[in-house]
Amino acid sequence: LFCHALICVYGGILLGYILVAIVKHEKLYEMYVRDPKLGVIRVSHSHAIRWSIQRNPPLVGLCFGLVAIGVVLFGFVLYHLWLAGTNVTTNESFKWKDLRRRNKRRAMQKASEEGGRWQDHEESVSNSYSSGFFSNLFEVLVLPPG
Repeated sequence: LFCHALICVYGGILLGYILVAIVKHEKLYEMYVRDPKLGVIRVSHSHAIRWSIQRNPPLVGLCFGLVAIGVVLFGFVLYHLWLAGTNVTTNESFKWKDLRRRNKRRAMQKASEEGGRWQDHEESVSNSYSSGFFSNLFEVLVLPPG
């Protein structure tokens, strides 16, 4: 995941540099445009961006798409690092969340039946296989199986 995210962001940045090189090659910033309100003005960044989108839509789309996919993949990388650090699977993480929600609901129901006020005291639900965040990451990323 990390390599895919890195390649996507790298490709997006590389395409951005290619688009800038095309704008420089066309000497776009040396040109002038006629603006209805301001008259004749020098080409701005917004003009260059609009020109790039009109002249090279596949490159611009691919550039933004690659960067967006790379950012999403980096999110997945962080999520999987959190899963490895807490030593749980995706399925277990959802079940832990359901268990905490169920315990909270029961505590609220019990407090309302007894006529008292409910206080948010989250019961400690822990993973017996976890040996600490960094130890778990070391175990998953460095130690060979067995």
